[in-house]
Amino acid sequence: MGHSLIGVAGSLDGIRATTPNLPNITIEHGVVSGWRNTGIDLVAQSAVGSVVRDIRAHNNGVGGPFSGIRVHDRSLIEACVSTHNSAYGFDIYFLCRVVNSIACAAADASGSTHPNANFTY
Repeated sequence: MGHSLIGVAGSLDGIRATTPNLPNITIEHGVVSGWRNTGIDLVAQSAVGSVVRDIRAHNNGVGGPFSGIRVHDRSLIEACVSTHNSAYGFDIYFLCRVVNSIACAAADASGSTHPNANFTY
């Protein structure tokens, strides 16, 4: 499965893009769990065209309404499972695709926050 990133008291995001205009990030094969905010956040600095594959995100957002996995425009979430996060399983933006993945969360069982998201099951 890969590495596990487990949040501790006072932690923020498990993985977060903080460099401006850093497109095409790929994150694969791992677990993000127990983070105060979002498990994986690739929205903050416009990480467009990113890929998140084979990730298990669960129990994130213990500090408020945060998601398991967030991606920016034209990104792909593939073969991921996102459960028991405080907001959305997948928080996705314009023209994103979610393929062979499962998201269950408190706020929205579909896992999508954008009307132009494309879910493929």
